[in-house]
Amino acid sequence: MLVGLRLLRFNCPLMFNSVLRNTLLKGTVCLGINRFIFSDNSLGLNGYKATRVQMHQQFANVENSFREKMKEIINSENSIVFTEDLKAMLHLVNKNSEDVNLIINMMHKFNNQNKELRFGTYIFGPVIMRAFYYLDEPDIALNAFLDSKLTYFFDQNITYTILMTLLYKHEKYSDIRKVYDIVKTRNIDIQRFPRNPLISVIAGCYKENSPESLQYALENWRELTNRGLRPIRRVITYIAALAINQNSPEVALEILTGLRTSRYIDNRCLKVYAYAKLNRLIDVITILRQSTETRDVNKECYFSDTIEFVEKAAENADDGIKEELIKIITIMRAEGLVDTNTLTAHLDQPIERHDAKPRERFTTFHNYNNHDQPRRRSLGLKELL
Repeated sequence: MLVGLRLLRFNCPLMFNSVLRNTLLKGTVCLGINRFIFSDNSLGLNGYKATRVQMHQQFANVENSFREKMKEIINSENSIVFTEDLKAMLHLVNKNSEDVNLIINMMHKFNNQNKELRFGTYIFGPVIMRAFYYLDEPDIALNAFLDSKLTYFFDQNITYTILMTLLYKHEKYSDIRKVYDIVKTRNIDIQRFPRNPLISVIAGCYKENSPESLQYALENWRELTNRGLRPIRRVITYIAALAINQNSPEVALEILTGLRTSRYIDNRCLKVYAYAKLNRLIDVITILRQSTETRDVNKECYFSDTIEFVEKAAENADDGIKEELIKIITIMRAEGLVDTNTLTAHLDQPIERHDAKPRERFTTFHNYNNHDQPRRRSLGLKELL
């Protein structure tokens, strides 16, 4: 009867596709309180939660019976864990050791079964990591990823990104680097530096804010540039902010030269911040004046903490430079060029992927269901920009 219930239930198809204001502290871009790199929607968590609701409804009154049947199967040599079994349990799992152990054992049995039985194309990696993310179990997620017997499950960019974001949430920055070092060896989609895992690891370096994390970030930067690849703007931003925090504004300025445009407010602010820290206030004046003289439709604004830092740096400047800066900043405030938000708050905002083009959706994980289908393609330089 239980087997009949298992099969009957799967005849129904699954459908579904604070930051606080920060203040200046000894000339650093103060670390904020946000603990997410990517939003839940970007990670496919919203779709996963919706499917959980549907699955619990689908298994109403037989959920415990299904669990007991799965325990029998994993303890029987001749029984098989089917794709639909594991899919169901990944959406039924609750935050308790019994359920989590059942999931891990089902994964092991599924992976050890005769590969000739695997006719389906369902990709489990993202769903497994969404389940552990939902349960808020970073250590279990990491151990599963590091389990050599489960490597089969985890070879997708989105899978790594969900795991690294969960580790980031729990400030496990060294573990993020460990995961990324493994990611680079797997050559996913023929891309040695996959976009979102790269953003995740550099974001972790920025939040950790240590000499070691800066060194790691710069090593990856050098590896990218030595291969003739232009790093992602978000990566450049994080490394530059980290360099400023580590009292290396000259490094930040060199990193920022990798940008092809300065139209983004965070990059303008970082450049001004770096010049101010180097006491090169004439360069700051040049940049700010140019922004006040720009007649573009989009105003060139600056965050309030950046302007406050410039004002503080100007206190010890020569009278002529001080007067010029005061004059320019007064004009900026009058023309609405000083944003009340802070650079730190901006950097800590979770990334939301709403604008992915169809050809980019696999690497930017725009759609929950799409990323559970296998897609392989070659990525060129354009996808790294």
